[in-house]
Amino acid sequence: MAFIKNITLLALLFIGGSEAKIRSDSNDLVVHKTHDRKSRHGPTVEGSECSETCLFEDDNNEWCLQGTSNMIKAGWDVYQLVDTTYWLFEFQPYLETQISLTSNFVLQRLVTSSFIMKMNKFKTNLIYSFLFDDRGQVCLGYGYESQAIKLDLTYQFQFVDCYKNLLTDVANPF
Repeated sequence: MAFIKNITLLALLFIGGSEAKIRSDSNDLVVHKTHDRKSRHGPTVEGSECSETCLFEDDNNEWCLQGTSNMIKAGWDVYQLVDTTYWLFEFQPYLETQISLTSNFVLQRLVTSSFIMKMNKFKTNLIYSFLFDDRGQVCLGYGYESQAIKLDLTYQFQFVDCYKNLLTDVANPF
């Protein structure tokens, strides 16, 4: 039984991927290891620059949209904690999101409309946790966390001041 326990501890050291102190006292293998490691890996998924795009545009009228790039970035974090009695492994895929979008709508001599949407960068991630202890038990966990989300919306709408005199004299309308 002690042999299986020793093999299990050595396997945990190998999987954990860091150095540890191993000493032998009277045929028992004693492993003292504390290790806290966090690494950031993953593909970074990003867009290119978003130049101004117009749905229609002429000399006097337009409806154009403009935004910023890197609205969404995806990846994952890996977190490990190894102690003498357990090994904790967490896998945390995440999304970093931000938005900056502007819409300008102009019909000359009729209406002007401007819409601006801005969302500050925030990170949302899922947490998948695996805990293995030296007694052979496995604990699984999951969860999520998110930073604060701030969204600013600005909308401006203006009709052009125009009028036509239909009646100049109420007593003599024609």
